[in-house]
Amino acid sequence: MEQNVSGAAHIPDTDTAYEEKIRAVLARRTGTDTAHWRLALRARHAMQVIFGVLKEECAAEHIATQAFTCLTAVNPILDAGLHPYYADISEDTLSVNGHTLSIPPHTAAVVLQHTFGIIDSFAAQQAADAAHRQGALLIEDSAHCAGRMAKREDGTPIADISVHSFGAEKVLPTKFGAAVWINPKISAPQNNTGDRHGRYPGHLILRALEKLPRPSVLRGNAIRTYTLQNKVLGRLPGRLSPLLREMLCAAHIFYPPVAPGECGGRGNGKCLAPNARVNAAVYRGLKRLGQYENELTKCTAIYNDALKTLPPSLCTIPKAVCGRDPLLRFPLLTGKTGTGKNIDPEEMFHALREKGFYPGRWYRPLLFPGAKDARIYDLPAQSSRLPVTLAAARRIINLRTQETPAHAARLAAAAREWLEKQ
Repeated sequence: MEQNVSGAAHIPDTDTAYEEKIRAVLARRTGTDTAHWRLALRARHAMQVIFGVLKEECAAEHIATQAFTCLTAVNPILDAGLHPYYADISEDTLSVNGHTLSIPPHTAAVVLQHTFGIIDSFAAQQAADAAHRQGALLIEDSAHCAGRMAKREDGTPIADISVHSFGAEKVLPTKFGAAVWINPKISAPQNNTGDRHGRYPGHLILRALEKLPRPSVLRGNAIRTYTLQNKVLGRLPGRLSPLLREMLCAAHIFYPPVAPGECGGRGNGKCLAPNARVNAAVYRGLKRLGQYENELTKCTAIYNDALKTLPPSLCTIPKAVCGRDPLLRFPLLTGKTGTGKNIDPEEMFHALREKGFYPGRWYRPLLFPGAKDARIYDLPAQSSRLPVTLAAARRIINLRTQETPAHAARLAAAAREWLEKQ
C-alpha cells in the first residue's frame, strides 16, 4: 500500500491542475458539492485556519475536543490563540460523548474525531445536537476515514465542517494533503458580508483557505524527499536518529508527521496549501481509495471475528466497531486477569512485538505521542472530569489494519492466545 509522493509519475505544471479533480472525487463520494471543498497541505493547517476564523468572527475563547487524540489535533487550537476544553469520550465510540457533552460559554466548536475510523452516525447526531443547543458548531475530524462522513438517514452530512487527512499513517499512502468541506448552511446568506455573531462563518473559512500560500522551494524539497529521508533516518543508530531528525527539522530540510517542537505545543511552520506534487499524489490515491478501504475492511473483519468472542473480562471491543467498516486501527481495551489484576496493554504490546508483530499505542499516552509538558495543553487541570478518557488511555492497544489478511490472521491469533493466558 505504499505510494511515494516523490514518485516518477508526471506532475502537472500548475499547482491547481488537480485541485478540481480532487474536489470532484470527494464530492461524488460524499454526496456533496465541489464548491464547498477546499484543500490544505495538512489537516492541522486547515484546522488552524478554521479556528482562527472562529476566534475572529465568533469572539470564541474555547474549542471543545478530546484528549484521546494526537497532540497535533490540539496544537491548532493553541496556535489560533484559543483554549482547548476537553470533553469526555464514550467507551462505545472512543469519541466525544454527545450525551454528556457540556461546554463553557464562548465555545465556538466541538471537534468530533472519528477515532480509528469508527463512524457512529447516531452518536454524531447526538454530539451535533448538543453542540448546537449550546451555540457551537460541530467539526468532524475524518482524519482516520478520508472520504467518509457521519450522515443522517436522508444521506445529508451531520457536521457543519468536515476535515479529511491524506497525511502519514492515514488511509491513503500519500504522506501529505488534506481537504475541508464546509456545510453551505453555515455560509452567509446571499448579499450578507458577514455575521459578527458567527452564525455564518462558512464563506469566510472558504476564503481563508483559498488564500493559503504554497510551500517554498525548501519546504517543497522536504516534501519531495520525505519518504527517502525517513527510511534513511530509520536505519541509523538509536541515539543518532532522533538527534539528526531534530537538526534537519530545525533547518526545514525534513518535514515529519510530528516535529520535535510540536510536542511542546507549537505548530511546525506556517499554514500552507498543497503544491502540484502533493495534489497529483492525492488524486492518484483517491482513485484507489475503494481498494484501500476494501483491504482495511478485510483486516478489520478478521480481527473482529477472532476477538469478539473473548470474555469481556479479558478485553472489550468498542460497541460501535463493526466488522464491515474500513478501520485504520482495530482497538482493544484490556480488562483483568483471572486473579483480578489489571491487564497491562504495554505487556501485551511487547509480547506481540517479540513475535514479530507491530501493534499500536494510539492514544496511550493522551495527546499522543506525549506532550513535553501537559500543562501547556491544560490537561492536568481538566483530567478530573475525564474518567472514561483516562480509563481508555490506561487500557488501549490497537492492531494495524494496513496488513495482508494472512498477517492479520496471525496477529489476531497471537493476540487472542496472549489474552487467554492472562
